Order: sequence, then structure tokens, then C-alpha cells
Amino acid sequence: MGVGGVGKTALTQRFVVGRWVKKYDPTVEECSQTTVDIDGKAIHVEILDTAGQDAYRPLRETFMHTGDGFLLVYSITDDQTLEELRTIREEILRVHMDRKVPMLVVGNKVDLASDR
Repeated sequence: MGVGGVGKTALTQRFVVGRWVKKYDPTVEECSQTTVDIDGKAIHVEILDTAGQDAYRPLRETFMHTGDGFLLVYSITDDQTLEELRTIREEILRVHMDRKVPMLVVGNKVDLASDR
């Protein structure tokens, strides 16, 4: 989860397909699936790539109820995107049944570090 334009879809596609996608349409909601090997065990993973635009904020809350874990993504080229993760994290904690649901903060767009 994260605001629009931080690269959530790019990270998802890199993880699922194994390559960086340079151009794509903004996401409303897209579910991707893959299988990963963890300690010799095949684990099925479903990733819900959510919209980051404010227009879809009410829809985001419905995703937050059921997630087993969350990546909170920001762009290292835009400090405001990191600040906005605080609100998203608070939303997750407000609506999710498990107050200890795993969350990981990810700084994206390291390839654009010169734009910092």
C-alpha cells in the first residue's frame, strides 16, 4: 500500500513476473499470484495491488480487513510519500482484526536516487 505513483505495481510485477515493467496504466485493484520457495516448502502467495490515488481511498479500507501482511511503499524521491504512510498504517491498525499484523516499509525508486 502507498500513495499513487510510488511504484507498487512495478514492485509487484518484479516479484511475480521477474522483470521491471516500464509502462502500465494506473491500478484500481489487481490480484497477482505466484509460488515461492521458503525453506524448501512451496508457498502460494496472493498479492493485492491497490490503487494509491485518493479517489480510491474508501475502497482501500475494504482490502485492509483481510490482509495477512502489508508492504507500505514510498518513493525515495518524494519525502511526502513517506509521511503519508503514517496515515495508511493507522488506517490498517484501525480496521484490521489483528493489531500485530505484519507490515514492512519499502523505499522504492532507488534507480532515481539522483532525484532526491
